Amino acid sequence: MIEAVYLGLRQTRGISIPDFNHRFAVDFQTFFQKVLSDPTLDALLEVDEKSCRLTPEGMLVMNTVVGRFVDVIPF
Repeated sequence: MIEAVYLGLRQTRGISIPDFNHRFAVDFQTFFQKVLSDPTLDALLEVDEKSCRLTPEGMLVMNTVVGRFVDVIPF
């Protein structure tokens, strides 16, 4: 899951939410609700029903944003 988030956010098309949901049997938006609802990330992420991707500003701080997602994933 960590790899999927990291590699997905490195791409301009971002993470395919339907593919992620199918692959990991979770609801992406529910699973990452804490991250997606954080107002400090509003300018860094674009999320719709199909994908989660970094904005141009988000690409500049990609590792920080990815870290926020990784913090939610149980090891």
